[in-house]
Amino acid sequence: ARLPTVHGDFNIRVFHENETGFDHVALTLGEMKGPDPVLVRLHSECLTGDAFGSSRCDCGP
Repeated sequence: ARLPTVHGDFNIRVFHENETGFDHVALTLGEMKGPDPVLVRLHSECLTGDAFGSSRCDCGP
């Protein structure tokens, strides 16, 4: 699916991990082919810290 943002038009891809049952989301920008390495940023989900700015979790706001 396409996700237009102020930073560009991203593509959303969802991957299901059969072993754990978890779903993972990848946002990509541009083409991911060719010999050059792809830069990656991993983000662990923390609803209370990310959405609510909780000071009780270790991920921070």
